[in-house]
Amino acid sequence: MPSSIDINSMRNKLAELEGRLRRLEQEFRDFLVKVSDRAYAIIDLSDTITNIVRQYMDSAIPEGKDVGDRLMQLVNSVSDTRNRIRELEVIHEALGYMKKAGISLEGLSRLRIRVFAVRGGVNEDYIKGFMYIKRDIENTDLSILTLIEPPENLDVRSLGKEVYEISKDYLIDIKSAFELTGRELTDLRSRLKDLEREYEEFVREFNEVSTYGVDGIDKVGSDIVTIAGYVKESLSSRFDDLLASLLSKLAIDARVRKESKVVYVKEIEPEKAPTLEEYPKPIDAFKKITYMYGIPKYTEISPIILTFILFPAFYGWMYPDLGHGIVLSLFGYALYRSRYKGPNASYDQYSAESTQCGGWYS
Repeated sequence: MPSSIDINSMRNKLAELEGRLRRLEQEFRDFLVKVSDRAYAIIDLSDTITNIVRQYMDSAIPEGKDVGDRLMQLVNSVSDTRNRIRELEVIHEALGYMKKAGISLEGLSRLRIRVFAVRGGVNEDYIKGFMYIKRDIENTDLSILTLIEPPENLDVRSLGKEVYEISKDYLIDIKSAFELTGRELTDLRSRLKDLEREYEEFVREFNEVSTYGVDGIDKVGSDIVTIAGYVKESLSSRFDDLLASLLSKLAIDARVRKESKVVYVKEIEPEKAPTLEEYPKPIDAFKKITYMYGIPKYTEISPIILTFILFPAFYGWMYPDLGHGIVLSLFGYALYRSRYKGPNASYDQYSAESTQCGGWYS
């Protein structure tokens, strides 16, 4: 080691640096203690704002195109199911007649044929020049039309008012096809009831929460939403200002702030009303404990007051070290004071025997 290095000087500098480090650590601890309340307040405020924004975003009801598309899907599903049921009803009736009459098309298997069920009469003018077999079902307006070697460019809609082609797979085994279409009709009718119920519930629920409703879908654009929420009646007069201030502080687009509208509904169904309870701070502290087990409905009696009275006692019973010890001490002392002190007392005999044994041993 070079002799020019002063070990004592280095030790002094090291001690000085360690002292400065300890002072800085202490100052940092003091600073954290000093600002801890503010830090926790900022964290709580951030969580509150996040929860508010999330709640409003989750409760946003889209208006216009998005709802229109969903509504149109339901309408189309209902319409398609009804059309399919109508088609199957006609085909099922035609297959039933063919099954009952014993009609078979096996003799025409070598020819290219197409079979149609026609409701409302066959267009005789259009089928002139075609090879065909037409069977009219008695007491109905249904006809079974079999075209032999029809042209490739056949216009099916011109055959009659309501025309449905019977699949070749159905014609292979008419009896089985009749049973199959019957089961399919049952399933489709059940499906139609579910779709109609879903459509009615969608319209009803949407009209309850929407500003424009189903009838006003075409009046609004695709970027408009309705947000449903609750506010205390005493704060309703200040809500507009508070909402505008919140939208401004959250840097919401100016057009959104300008076009935002508030509609107040003073009366709502009790079952849909939210729960809002306010108590003095000592009692309010037990609200979270009560809500851990469930939030009472608007029409129910809140158990918070009961929790405020009973919970401290139950909590003390859960941690009974001190109380349990005092009770046992008092009980033991009472037993000691009330013990038998007669000539046959076990305590006195034990003491005498101990004394005798001790004297003999010594």
